[in-house]
Amino acid sequence: MRLEVSNVSLSEQNLSEQSVSFDKLIDFIPALIARVDCNMVVQYANQGFRKWFSRIDDPAGNSFPIIIGEQIFNQIQRYLGKTLVGEPAHLTISFQHDGEYRCMEVDIRPEFDYNQKVSGFIFYASDISSELDVERSLHDYFENATIGLHWVNEDGIIIWANREELTMLGYEPDEYIGQPITRFHKNQQIIQEILCKLRKKEIIKNCEAELLCKDGSSRFVTINSSVLWKDGEFVHTRCFTIDITAQKLAAKAMRENQERFKVMSNLVPVIIWTTDENGLCIFLNSKWSELTGKKNEDGLGQPMAQRYSSGR
Repeated sequence: MRLEVSNVSLSEQNLSEQSVSFDKLIDFIPALIARVDCNMVVQYANQGFRKWFSRIDDPAGNSFPIIIGEQIFNQIQRYLGKTLVGEPAHLTISFQHDGEYRCMEVDIRPEFDYNQKVSGFIFYASDISSELDVERSLHDYFENATIGLHWVNEDGIIIWANREELTMLGYEPDEYIGQPITRFHKNQQIIQEILCKLRKKEIIKNCEAELLCKDGSSRFVTINSSVLWKDGEFVHTRCFTIDITAQKLAAKAMRENQERFKVMSNLVPVIIWTTDENGLCIFLNSKWSELTGKKNEDGLGQPMAQRYSSGR
C-alpha cells in the first residue's frame, strides 16, 4: 500500500514538473495563448497574453471577456457558440490598443474532456498589424503604379490587373480580369511563346507585343514577366507592361519622312547628300551617280563636304 501511494505521489510530481516545463515552452511562442473554460474563466495564459493584457498580473481565474476587453470580445463572441459545440473558428479582428490601430489573426479551438465533451477552448492570437501595413503599402504601390501590371494564372487567365493597365487598354475590371490573356494579343504566336517560356521557368525580358484596346485600336508594349512558384507549383505570373506606342509611332513617322525625302531628292537636278555627326555621307541622291558615273554605295561613308569644298 505504501508503494502504491509512493508511486502515485511520484506520478503527480512528474506530471506537475511536466506541466511547468510545458508552460515555460508555451511562454516562448510569439503569440497570445489562453485556455478558457465554458464559463468564460481563464484557466491559463502564456507570457504573451499576460504582457498584452497587462491590466491583470495573472489572468488565471478571471473573466475572459473582461480581460480582453469589449472591443475584442464583441468581434469573437459570435464565433464562440460554434466553438463551444466542437467546431474551430478562424478570424481576423481589428481594434485600438495603446492609441494605435492593431490587427490580429485569431484561432479559437474547442478543448474536450475525457468524455469528448467540450470543456472550454484555446484562444490563440498573433499580431499581424505590421504585415498588413506592408501588404497595404505594396498593394497601394502596385495598384497606383505608373506602369501596367497584371497577374496571369497557369491556365493563362488574368487574375489581377492594376489601374494603369486597365486605363491603357480602356477596359473595366470585369471586362479584363477573368479573361484569357490571349484575347488581348493581336499576334497569337507571340503570346503563346511567352506563356510557354513562363511555364518552363524562363524569364521574359523586353518582349515587344501589340495589345488590343476596347475601342479597337492597338497599343505597342514591351513585356517583362516571370512566374511566382511555391513548392514547385505555378502560382501566377508577374507581368510589367510598358507602353511604347508613342515611340513606335514616332519611329514609323521618321521612316516615312525619310522615304519621302529620298523620293523628292531624286527628282531635283542637283546632287543632294546627308551626313552623320562626323561629316560622313549617309545618303546620296541619284543625281550623284549620274554625274560621277559611280554607284551611290561608293560615296557612302565618305567625307563628302570636304571632297566637294576642295574641288575633288
